Amino acid sequence: MRVWEFEQAVWHIDHLRLVIRASRDGEVADFTQVNGAVAKTSLTEYLKTRIEPRINGSQYIVIDGNGETPHGKTSMETLRQSYSH
Repeated sequence: MRVWEFEQAVWHIDHLRLVIRASRDGEVADFTQVNGAVAKTSLTEYLKTRIEPRINGSQYIVIDGNGETPHGKTSMETLRQSYSH
């Protein structure tokens, strides 16, 4: 899966703005999730289980609805709500 497709899949399924620092056409493993992460999941846990195993060590950043990098203890629910302001 191309990096830009992976980023779009993450947004579509988990409503999370992820930016992978790699060539736009670079390849990563497929994002195979079909359901969004549980609302109470911490961002750190989410990244360790859903993102890092698929991006082959590429650097990445998460950006919240305020254009900031959220703390790892931020819940997915809080992060998702930040995009709706």
